[in-house]
Amino acid sequence: MGLKFPLGARITSLVIALVLGLASFTGGPPSLLGLGLTLLFVLGAVYEERWTFARSGEVAFRWGLWGLARTTRWDASQVEGLWLSAFRRGLVPGAQEETTGYRRGRPLNAVLTIHFTNGSSRVLERRPARHRTDLDETAQRLAEASGLSLARDSSW
Repeated sequence: MGLKFPLGARITSLVIALVLGLASFTGGPPSLLGLGLTLLFVLGAVYEERWTFARSGEVAFRWGLWGLARTTRWDASQVEGLWLSAFRRGLVPGAQEETTGYRRGRPLNAVLTIHFTNGSSRVLERRPARHRTDLDETAQRLAEASGLSLARDSSW
């Protein structure tokens, strides 16, 4: 089981690249800006970011452009578990206002992280708090499929 860069985002990026590419070559000499944007959207279409969780507890993270992607692996002994929490960008972690209500244009976000035994962590998924239940279900499915523990912060 895993998390990956959405197929819809790839298709959208490819369609935008196609439209920009065609527009750049019609009606005169191609524009450098148009060609640059086309290249940027093509790169977005071939970008890969994927987390894979094995039943044994092994975790793999693959990211980069197709054919040039890099994979990092952690075995079960290096993974502490999954963690769900809520936070606000731009605020001091742990501050009371971080987890209560809507403050000055800083909406509450829900985040799923993976923690490693060496003390490091990586963000797997970040969503607006209104999608908290979806993220919770995803985290539960990942934990059940991989055998990793799932903890929730007191802000959850």
